[in-house]
Amino acid sequence: MLGIIVPLPAECRSLCRHKVRIGDALSLAPGISVRISGMGPQRAVAAAQALKDEGANAILNWGCAAALKDALQPGQLLLPEKLITTEGKTVAVDGNWRARIQDILTDAFSILSQPLTASNDIVATPASKQSLQAATGAIAVDMESAALACWAEEQNIPFVTLRAVADHANSGIPEAVLMATDDSGGIAVSCLLRHLLRHPTQIFDLLSLGHQFSKARASLASAGGRLLPHNFCLPS
Repeated sequence: MLGIIVPLPAECRSLCRHKVRIGDALSLAPGISVRISGMGPQRAVAAAQALKDEGANAILNWGCAAALKDALQPGQLLLPEKLITTEGKTVAVDGNWRARIQDILTDAFSILSQPLTASNDIVATPASKQSLQAATGAIAVDMESAALACWAEEQNIPFVTLRAVADHANSGIPEAVLMATDDSGGIAVSCLLRHLLRHPTQIFDLLSLGHQFSKARASLASAGGRLLPHNFCLPS
């Protein structure tokens, strides 16, 4: 069985049209189970362990990543060969599985294979992105992939991560979004609206961020449509 970890409901809508919440599980197809883990490494690993307990023998991480390099554009797909942990350790994904996925997607996408690094917190400003890129050499960052790769290595389970770039390296996250986001990645809409009413200029930044994210989700949806008929190239 293939287990797919998706941190956020908004990212999961690239795989299915069902309305889902953090903590939900769903069957995408026979032998393919999806968990919406919530944001962060601990939640992702807990979701992966739950999938393993249910019989998953391979884990795919699916979602978005923040750009660290100026050349990256929203919607580009990242299929990294290696991941960098918050401690600076490098962990490889399953090379054979990754290659099969790339073979399916390469006709439609320019796949980026450079390292993806990790952060325990939201990387919210261009300056923090620049510092992280300089420290790690990675082209993008997320909060879950490296932790999942380490867990999968310990469990001797094949692991691959597929992420879409969700912003520009010089883009930041509006304070209104940060104030309204809880530890799991859920957004309190009432809090968001109150903050925007007090700081209306952030509406433009929020609209720009939403436009960039929509490109990422569209790329993920397109990739999912190509991979699902092949069972996401699940290792035999």
